[in-house]
Amino acid sequence: MTIKIIVIGICVCVLNILLREKQQIFAVLINIVYVVIVISAVLSSVVSTLEGIKDLFEFSDSANKMLGSLMKAATVSIITKISCSICIESGNKVVSDVIDLTGRIALLVIAFPFIEGVIKIAMSFVR
Repeated sequence: MTIKIIVIGICVCVLNILLREKQQIFAVLINIVYVVIVISAVLSSVVSTLEGIKDLFEFSDSANKMLGSLMKAATVSIITKISCSICIESGNKVVSDVIDLTGRIALLVIAFPFIEGVIKIAMSFVR
């Protein structure tokens, strides 16, 4: 699957080069469609892996909170990066910077339950 994504990505880049000068809106739309297709393909293959990870973390509520925080952080990171790239590609650097800052703040907020879970697990080993 990775090789298919790479080959299609290279084709998208070539199409962008050809369309960028005359039809920039189509270049941006092609990028967005490519991103949606790749994310759909990757998410469908990751579901089984997530179930395995969930099984590993079922031993406590703290671990479940930690896993939830990790999943939220990964999702925010991916969405933020894709959104920033799309904004930069379309020439909106300021909007990209605002999205990046918002994503970083969201990651800080998401990290608190993870840190709490790590501390609780560490404290259970000390007792």
